[in-house]
Amino acid sequence: MKRQLQVNSVTGKNSLNRIKHYAVIPARRDSIGIPFKNRKFFEKKFKFVKSINFFSDIIVTTNDKFIINKCKKKKITYIKRPEKLSKSNISIKSVFIDLINRFNFTKKDFLWLFYIPLMYNSKSDIISVKKIIDKKFLKSVCGFVDIKTHPYNTWSIEKNKIKKLHDNDFFRRQDLPKLYEHHHHVCSFRVDTINKLNSELIGKFTYPILLNPKTQKKIIELDTYTDYRNYLSNEKKKTQFKKIR
Repeated sequence: MKRQLQVNSVTGKNSLNRIKHYAVIPARRDSIGIPFKNRKFFEKKFKFVKSINFFSDIIVTTNDKFIINKCKKKKITYIKRPEKLSKSNISIKSVFIDLINRFNFTKKDFLWLFYIPLMYNSKSDIISVKKIIDKKFLKSVCGFVDIKTHPYNTWSIEKNKIKKLHDNDFFRRQDLPKLYEHHHHVCSFRVDTINKLNSELIGKFTYPILLNPKTQKKIIELDTYTDYRNYLSNEKKKTQFKKIR
């Protein structure tokens, strides 16, 4: 039997289809780059998501007993994720399919992804994207950022033989087609579209949210200890600046 969902807040006044939005925080135990990084920043991410008042509930999917105990203590909705879905080679799509199979979502409900290691959070970005979804009747959205290295300039090297990823002879940067990279700074989709999305929760119908330059500069993703040190250094500088002011 699928679990019923608790309601922490009212989702809005859509009398036509009564669409509900749910925030999902993946928090698996093991991490290759920074051990237990999800434990370190779980409460920070939860506090941010909780500040957004249109979510019907916040759901944590985890295999970590430490985080499960936190959820129990704070009465946060969670599911114990199977170990087979908690490995580093498992796609986030598989995690969401497991979630959908275990809760009584309606087909028109929206699920929002909130990765813990994405350290820059913007409440205004999330709210503005929600308004776009409602206005344009979208089924899927995802953030996009400028690429740092154009794929038309990349090569593979095997046994000292080179091959260009894309066969072209562009020599001016201005002639290269404008391309973007997806980013889960914002990511949401309607439940009934899950099987049409790829492993990164993107489909042909996904509406691109082009993140503004200021947001792109602020984005911090913790993958390595270098990222972690840079993040701590930036936080220290912010604290010192506030004291000076």
